[in-house]
Amino acid sequence: ALTGLPNRAYFGERLGEAISLAQRHGHTCGLMFIDLDRFKIVNDSLGHQAGDVLLQQISGRIQACLRESDLLFRMGGDEFTIILPQIASPEDAAFVARRVQEAVSAPVSVHEHELAVGATIGIAVYPGDGDSAEALLKNADAAMYSAKENGRGSHAFYRSEMNQRASQRLNLEVALKKAFRDGEFTLYYQPRLDAATQGVVALEALLRWISPSRGVVPPGEFIGVLEDTGMMTIVGEWVLRSACAQVRRWRDEGMAPLRVSVNVSSLQFQCAGFVAMVQRVLRETEAPPGLIELELTESLLIANAEQASVTIKALKALGLRISIDDFGTGYSSLNYLRHFAVDYLKIDRSFVTHIASNERDRAVVVAIIELAKALDITVVAEGVETEAQAALFTSAHCHELQGFQCFKPLPAELRQPYLAQTAQGPGARRDAGS
Repeated sequence: ALTGLPNRAYFGERLGEAISLAQRHGHTCGLMFIDLDRFKIVNDSLGHQAGDVLLQQISGRIQACLRESDLLFRMGGDEFTIILPQIASPEDAAFVARRVQEAVSAPVSVHEHELAVGATIGIAVYPGDGDSAEALLKNADAAMYSAKENGRGSHAFYRSEMNQRASQRLNLEVALKKAFRDGEFTLYYQPRLDAATQGVVALEALLRWISPSRGVVPPGEFIGVLEDTGMMTIVGEWVLRSACAQVRRWRDEGMAPLRVSVNVSSLQFQCAGFVAMVQRVLRETEAPPGLIELELTESLLIANAEQASVTIKALKALGLRISIDDFGTGYSSLNYLRHFAVDYLKIDRSFVTHIASNERDRAVVVAIIELAKALDITVVAEGVETEAQAALFTSAHCHELQGFQCFKPLPAELRQPYLAQTAQGPGARRDAGS
């Protein structure tokens, strides 16, 4: 009644349901046990009425940190639990825990008093930490007490190896924030070739992290972290601004104009101010809009098709080109191609890898190319790594090729050799990409 949250009785029922669903579908779920720090001091010094107000405010803050599918319960006193019905990895639970701790630790105003509380959190993950509601709750509680031993305001997993992985993830997040501040991010550019003429027709801007201590960090190790922490919004704007500035620089140097494509994350695309941000970057860098291509993923478009269509039309009105990246991976609705005014389809590398050996993949690719041709959409094969793959796509009348068979990504200053090597023929391209 006080917080409006479900209680301990309902908790047991919902945790059992979450475990049953995880068993049925083979995924992971998590349980977080939260104990508020210094709550007893507030209750004892200011009275239960102040404590009640504090609980109401804190429960609201915790709820604001969660996804719609996550479930928050008040177990009694100053104890809460959160069921995370589906998580990709244990590190996701640690990320939620840190968000909750940041929200709870901010000062709270109660009866003209500025109060400071915190949260200590224990985390248990199904199936490794228990296969029943009772076991998972017991182990999350034990993990919470383990966290308290290491100092209040922290979180811990039931298993020590998970604590180590969570610690590594936290260190990576801290390192990424410092890297962005210190200018350790840079852009590499990978050419796209015209399949018929073998000439370079576009470049894809790819984010790279050059760390003084780690060296060149593979994108797969940090892109997901940027998205999870919300950093991708500011980093994505930096990528677009840097690519636009480079296009303008190349034009001023008298080089032949080439399109440059930039990947857009779902977090960026769904921001209310995304189109305005793109417009501002174009104006400030004076980059020709017709030379800028924004790459969107299928899943991003399907999530909110109606809003995506409105956003794409606004971007096209600015003069930009639009491409669908990773086409063919899971969502592939041919229907949305009728409604989204896109210029390019980039066939996912999973089809490219097996096109030379798998007749079904080859048939799908040919069908995509024919469909795109009828809709006046240019098709790009990405991840082309062998001569056989390149030859098959060329014979199928695919428009553009991209991959290590053509060129590896290189820094902007090496863009000129791309064109010089391209003029010398296919053999020279492999040398330039080595």
